[in-house]
Amino acid sequence: MNTSIVPVHDDAYSCLEDLIYSLCVWKDNDFHAMFASSWNFDLDPFDSKSPLSLAKRIGTGNKEWDKLLSIYHGVKISDQQNRFSAKELLQRIKDRSLELPLIIAFDYYYCPWSKEFYYKYHGGGGGLSHTILLSSIENEGFMCIDPLFSTNVEYLPFNHFIKGYEGYRTVSFTKNIYTEIDCNWLEVTRYGVNKSLTSKFFDQLTTLTKEISNLDLVLESKGFEDRPGLSPIMYQLKLIGMGRKKFSKLLYRTYLQTRNEKFNILSKEVHKLGTDWDYLSNLMMKVFYTKHPERVLKKLVAKINEIRIQEEDKLAEISSCISKNLISKG
Repeated sequence: MNTSIVPVHDDAYSCLEDLIYSLCVWKDNDFHAMFASSWNFDLDPFDSKSPLSLAKRIGTGNKEWDKLLSIYHGVKISDQQNRFSAKELLQRIKDRSLELPLIIAFDYYYCPWSKEFYYKYHGGGGGLSHTILLSSIENEGFMCIDPLFSTNVEYLPFNHFIKGYEGYRTVSFTKNIYTEIDCNWLEVTRYGVNKSLTSKFFDQLTTLTKEISNLDLVLESKGFEDRPGLSPIMYQLKLIGMGRKKFSKLLYRTYLQTRNEKFNILSKEVHKLGTDWDYLSNLMMKVFYTKHPERVLKKLVAKINEIRIQEEDKLAEISSCISKNLISKG
């Protein structure tokens, strides 16, 4: 059993990414290449026949994180969502046919260490699934980590685990051709920039502004009427910003390896873009509480257009910097 895993948190990471971060610190393993495609954005079109809120149609576009994590760092996360029920999984852990640590999709309603949600609200961040890490068994429960909500190793009784369990992922650390040598961060960053430039997410950001101009506040706050400040749309905007902050960490890795000060400057500038999205998330919260939401929405649209232009320029600048660095090395 693994009792030496300690929770570590970064404000740029989701609950799942915090767990991967904690695991990689425990194993002295890098993981930052998983963020190569984090500077992105997805928006599914609105379907009047089956209307979904804007929040449910927004995505960060980072669909390769697990593949990149496995290829470059030898960390394999395998989704086993519907393989076992909670009781079946518990028995397999007890008889050691399934080894810990395990990543668990979990309803934070049953997290005793979360004063904000324990026995108050169901779900995860912004209505999404929450994740925790089971590290060991102790008495009639698990020792687990949940860096998003606690800096301590926490105790989860078996009865809470059974009620809150929603699926699991296995974790394995392997060696391959990439993990045996230092990662070429310049190449990883170039891959990420090219993915961003070819994804055409700037066009989708333009579409986003059009949808926000006519945002259906009733649809967006459905299920959160008593706490609109936790409506998923705020969290989704924050996730977009978190993607920029994660990409900035990739740029910093490139700076450390190349010692080209320009990448250090670019890292800070891209992180600033992420904080701009935090501002948008906070601005969206005001929409649900003001008497004149249309005024705040207009301000939101203007700010997104401003950020979109800045992001397009910054990606082009990074691409140019990478090309110049590769030429100088050649």
